[in-house]
Amino acid sequence: MYRIDIKRCREVGVFLRSIPGILEIIDLIEEHDRQYIALRELSRKIPANIVANMVVANALISYFLTGKGEDYWSEFADFLLAKRPLVSGKLKCSDLLALHREFLGFSRFNKLSLHNKYARLEKYYRSNICVEIMVNPFRYADDIARLARDLAEITGSRETSKTIVFASKMYWYICKALGRKVSGDIGMPIDRRNAFISLSSGVVKGCNYSMEKCVSELISVKYSKLLVRAWETVKQHSGIPLYRLDALTWNIAPHIRYAETPTSAVDSFCRCFPRICDKYPEQIKALIWELGRQILGART
Repeated sequence: MYRIDIKRCREVGVFLRSIPGILEIIDLIEEHDRQYIALRELSRKIPANIVANMVVANALISYFLTGKGEDYWSEFADFLLAKRPLVSGKLKCSDLLALHREFLGFSRFNKLSLHNKYARLEKYYRSNICVEIMVNPFRYADDIARLARDLAEITGSRETSKTIVFASKMYWYICKALGRKVSGDIGMPIDRRNAFISLSSGVVKGCNYSMEKCVSELISVKYSKLLVRAWETVKQHSGIPLYRLDALTWNIAPHIRYAETPTSAVDSFCRCFPRICDKYPEQIKALIWELGRQILGART
């Protein structure tokens, strides 16, 4: 039976708070994300109200992809940049819906379950969310949780569902790219990487099977709320919003999972993020050990 280890959640949170430069480390990880890079390029060349709306809508249909998410978002950015001469801040939500439907017909990586995705796009572009963001692209910057609630309401989803959380996080990326701070928080996205690191860090206990089977169980509806609660506790003691903790855990997880030793985990991470390791070598070693101790300890 899986359970939250409250003491361990507290330890991880306090540890994260104590790391010198932890917020800059997260900044650098986010800025290395190809999804963020694509959105930053868009935010420089497309009106903010158009970008914010189309990014949120696109995140709502970013599932059942036939390629890597990073490639899909690069494709999306390239499409919008090619349409730049036709895009102005005076477009209506109905114009954005037509543009987004055109993109789906063009996309190489979003070909599955299109009927449901078209329906979800229509719900979004016909909602007050789109209208309000067209008037003020930073409408939700003062409370990003409200965006998650509103998106859940118009789509009939849970606020903690993966696409709702992801759409809210992509909105944060747009705000970040445009230099706007965001208040509030959203739930921790529950995917295979974050399920894994919940176990490897020890904030969730009770895996009595193979890691693969336990990860598959933890991302199910039955257990996903347990993971969200665990990371809520980590957040309380670290002071770091969950949408930012996600950048840290999601990018560290694969380097822990496939490493044979703690040293090889660090080396793997540093090959992907050399700038971070050059500036914060000891912090990265400590982070990887603390978030992977249940796995790496058995491999030493």
